[in-house]
Amino acid sequence: MSARGGARRGAAAGALAVLAGALLACGGGEAKRERGPGSALWASPAALPLDPAVEQRLRAVGVEERFTEAGRLEGAGGAVRLAKAPLAVRAPAGRTTLVVRGTVPEGEAVPRALATEIRSLLAEADGRGVRPVGIHLDLDPVPSPARLFELLGPLRETLPADRLLSTTVPRAALGDRELPRLADLTDFWVVFLFGQRPGEREELAYWDFFRTEQDARRLEEIGEPFLLGVSTVATLSRLDARGEVREERTAFRLAPLLGHRSLEMVAGSLLLGVDRQVVELRTRGRLAVEGWRLEPRERLRMVRAPVHLVEELERLAGSWGLAHHRGQLYYRLPEAGEVLSLSGAAVAAALEPGPATPELRAEVESLPAPPGRFRFRIRLRNATDLATEIATLEHNFVALAAPGARVREVELGDFVRYDLARSDARGELRGALRADEVRLFAPLVEGGGEIASGPIELLAGGPVLRVRIALDFLLPDGRVFTPPPEEWEVGG
Repeated sequence: MSARGGARRGAAAGALAVLAGALLACGGGEAKRERGPGSALWASPAALPLDPAVEQRLRAVGVEERFTEAGRLEGAGGAVRLAKAPLAVRAPAGRTTLVVRGTVPEGEAVPRALATEIRSLLAEADGRGVRPVGIHLDLDPVPSPARLFELLGPLRETLPADRLLSTTVPRAALGDRELPRLADLTDFWVVFLFGQRPGEREELAYWDFFRTEQDARRLEEIGEPFLLGVSTVATLSRLDARGEVREERTAFRLAPLLGHRSLEMVAGSLLLGVDRQVVELRTRGRLAVEGWRLEPRERLRMVRAPVHLVEELERLAGSWGLAHHRGQLYYRLPEAGEVLSLSGAAVAAALEPGPATPELRAEVESLPAPPGRFRFRIRLRNATDLATEIATLEHNFVALAAPGARVREVELGDFVRYDLARSDARGELRGALRADEVRLFAPLVEGGGEIASGPIELLAGGPVLRVRIALDFLLPDGRVFTPPPEEWEVGG
């Protein structure tokens, strides 16, 4: 390092220290506000409001705060403008922190302009009865700690004394020597330590519980209160033949892709999800499916955090004993079409006592049929927002049995394949000759999903046919969902 370079760094550090002292001596920065313990949910206006019953469940498990996206920063040539998002017209349940996202330009006037825009946003929210507890900055790209210090200074100075100020701190900045100085201006930080948000380059280490704990302990040593950010958004990416990401979506359906005959699962892809769920599908030729246009050898790759990993993270974090860890911030509530991202109800289920479990139930719908024939359709519904695990061999089927009858016809409908069998006198399954049992397979049942078969026809004597329905579905935590079988009457 040259003497001139060292002098510049020393002068910059001294200026930051002088700025911190000046702010602490004036109104807005007199004292650090205390954010109490408790987890929070991040949401865009499109994902709100939550169902009141879900709100109640979340409050019961200590998730009473919403980080609500309230505006996006736009700037060029040193000018800053905040494009405000629609605010609630009534005060929401629980606490609300307003999130300001976007990019800030360079320029000496930017910090003051930023403070003015955010102060205007806060006043508008107060006028609508939202009464936010604080402001959170989520900048992309996140500036260096030194630049963040410059940006937050005027905001800290003008922010009302009863409002909290926080910012997203990138994981990569935890080793920056300037980072601890930022705590002079903020009340707490948000650091995403588990999972990755959409648009980020995939890194296996960000899905590692051990690495999450290590970085949380590094934060604890700095001494600033923090929320541990957890990404609960599922992504589906289109990869080219070299493995480069060409497109990424958060709104998608996976079940139709798993059942498509022109897509094959990449061998071993399910084993890549140690502290996450991963599945890769590959096409051999050009294919248009579910809005995707795939070229030969391209792949679709889904990555997400299933609910049982949120359960496990909550258990682990509770055992760390970190005094400055205030809770988790779950990013984010799903918007339309994001059926594999964790909903508010799914997060509540993860934090409630007992393992989170889908509620699957099959129903039999009778169809018109001539005498001696019984026609019906099976509908499988998932009454929760919790998806099953992906399974293509032993599990994930609806079994129907009608002893004494004979299967004449099966139309799959939304199911992907079926097996036929016949029970002997000891209850053991034999070959398909004169089958009286059908197993309908579905590789995945999404949260809130419904799967229906086509018409199924059985031959039997008598006016009424008794059909026994059983379920066997693998869950992401390794359990198998096998509720007691139900009996249905067809005909009559």
